[in-house]
Amino acid sequence: MAEKIQYQAGGTDEELMLRFINGDNKAFDELVRRYMDSVISYLYNFTGDYNLSDDIAQESFIRLYRYKDRYDENSKFSPWFYSIVINRAKSAMQVKTDKEHISLNDMNNDEIGKIDLVSDPSDNDDLEEYEYLNEVKIEYIKKAFEVIDPLYKEAIILRFMKEMEYEMIAEILNIPVGTVKSRISRGRSQIKEIISKNYNV
Repeated sequence: MAEKIQYQAGGTDEELMLRFINGDNKAFDELVRRYMDSVISYLYNFTGDYNLSDDIAQESFIRLYRYKDRYDENSKFSPWFYSIVINRAKSAMQVKTDKEHISLNDMNNDEIGKIDLVSDPSDNDDLEEYEYLNEVKIEYIKKAFEVIDPLYKEAIILRFMKEMEYEMIAEILNIPVGTVKSRISRGRSQIKEIISKNYNV
């Protein structure tokens, strides 16, 4: 039994994907186990709707199962799969007429704090901006985040909640790295502007 568990859990994501393509359905089960919680968490941060997030996640894994042969063995699995998830999420959100489902209300303060400490360690934000954003209250960030451009939301979530590198985000969203940085910067600027304008902080 121990050897069977080790076999199911072992290997990189890419190795599991190749085993799945070659007919090993247990490898698919392991990919689902590894990614389901993370995918639902991302989707919930984006949609604010748990049931919708669960539906999108299930649909994403179904598409992974059906279209496994489209996977390029030279590609990293994570960005390839997250691109499927994000495309399904965008399609689902287009059906809705309002954008109010995108919320941070159920995220913990440590996660939101990553937006508050918008001075990403790899950035060169000046000290004044860092100190300003560091003083912004969590509830104001939540409110501001709900109304910024959805394009900025997805980049910010991937960067600060999923802690992905710029290059991986660029691959997932199929945009240049510079555009990723620009969207994150503009999203942060929008948050700061909304807070300053509406809450006098």
